Amino acid sequence: MTMTVQAAKSSGFDTHRHAITKDRPRLFGSREQMRKLAAQRPEAYKRMVDYARRDLVEEGYELQAKMLGLAIAYVLEGNKTEGRLVVDLALKHFVDKPIRVGHQTFAYDMTKGAIAYDLCYDLWTAEERERFRKYVHATIEANHESEPSVFHNGWYGYKHWGYGMAGYALMHDD
Repeated sequence: MTMTVQAAKSSGFDTHRHAITKDRPRLFGSREQMRKLAAQRPEAYKRMVDYARRDLVEEGYELQAKMLGLAIAYVLEGNKTEGRLVVDLALKHFVDKPIRVGHQTFAYDMTKGAIAYDLCYDLWTAEERERFRKYVHATIEANHESEPSVFHNGWYGYKHWGYGMAGYALMHDD
């Protein structure tokens, strides 16, 4: 038994692991890393925020583009009105909706909520953070037995992506 435990400890699994920072944002890197990327590609950054600042329909790709673009802009520019809009959109479209179960794209919703949670963290109230945490837990619990294998449509493509993003966003809070 000692050999098995020792073999597991010396395996390559932990070789490239690092501690997860408590600093925010972290899903897309630190604020400094995000600033460097925006400075390296100023035209792309401008295009993204210009698109996100348009009056977009609050559904599908446009909602995702608006939330992602405004959340990144909040991190880099600090516009609290835009950042708060991202939080409000996450609450309205995901957190405060009935839990989606089964063959649905619930994990995309979790990911968009995770982005809003991480990038606009300081704009969430304690009560809203708790609602997000409960939403994530309820979604995972409700879908624990749904599509239980890779033979089901989208198993890797969205389900575990959403679980991972939400878990990473909630790390150290939950």
